[in-house]
Amino acid sequence: MLVSLVLVGGCARQKIAQEREQDSQVRESGPCPDESLAFLNWRDHLPQGELLRGLCLERALWVERVGDSDDFRAHTATDAEVIDLKITQASVVTRLNGGDTLPLYTVTTKDGRSYCPNEGYAPLPEEIQKHCPPGQTSCAYFEELKGRAMLIPGSWRNNRWSVSGNEQTVSCITGAIAKCIKWGYKPGALLGGDSRKPLGDAFQACVRAARADYFGDGVSYTCANTKIDMYDKWGVNQKEISGYGFESLWDANGLVCLNRARYPDCSNLTAVPDCADPVPGTGQPWTGVRGLIGVSSDPHHLQDGACPAAFDACPMPAAFSR
Repeated sequence: MLVSLVLVGGCARQKIAQEREQDSQVRESGPCPDESLAFLNWRDHLPQGELLRGLCLERALWVERVGDSDDFRAHTATDAEVIDLKITQASVVTRLNGGDTLPLYTVTTKDGRSYCPNEGYAPLPEEIQKHCPPGQTSCAYFEELKGRAMLIPGSWRNNRWSVSGNEQTVSCITGAIAKCIKWGYKPGALLGGDSRKPLGDAFQACVRAARADYFGDGVSYTCANTKIDMYDKWGVNQKEISGYGFESLWDANGLVCLNRARYPDCSNLTAVPDCADPVPGTGQPWTGVRGLIGVSSDPHHLQDGACPAAFDACPMPAAFSR
């Protein structure tokens, strides 16, 4: 599956720290990129909505329903703030890779401000064919998807996805959590009903691989407009580009092994096993025994080999400023 990492913000030369303690010292708060620069589509691998790289999955909130109403209590990644939201099911659904559908939602604050105000949606070709007149690349149906969010049982906390009680996650449709589900990795589902193929594991691997979260601490090591090809062991998505260089394998727990970092200057990873590409060519089956998801990237699109810039903090979106 060919995708493009459309991450807002520049890339500067920044070595990955060899030790987690050193790494944490680098991750001081920094300015947030201009949200107005973000235009995303379904194949963008983005941490969560507009780029706000940092210690959390951006634009994702875990929420709890208040009684049987449409009112929710939303928690920030650090639980430092609790926000009142209204989450209303929209009249549209989105179709996942593999055929399942999910309802979409409108998410607003108590004073009516949208949680996903500028989130655009670029449809799949088959979605265009189904919903739009011949010859059109978009239509009113997809305009209705703008600003929508998914409401998913479970939450991403402590760098893992878990399902507990009434907790759910709100994710704008352009964010990595929603996109990994869109690509067919739906938490709680089994591929073809096979208990040996829990899609929740592939979902966690997808989110980590998309963000190049090498240390498993939620920090992303990728850059704007990086083109990658993502494919998986179960054939939900297959390799599409033969000329890309193999990077790494991932499972639900994070990085399994590494052929090379996404950026050459990010090569200071220690104690990571080497590995070979389990898919020798486009459209071919997975032949390896390790990992769930593999990633290859465009060797000619490496931002001069520079690592991503110093990590940005992860504050609440401007819509929730108080």
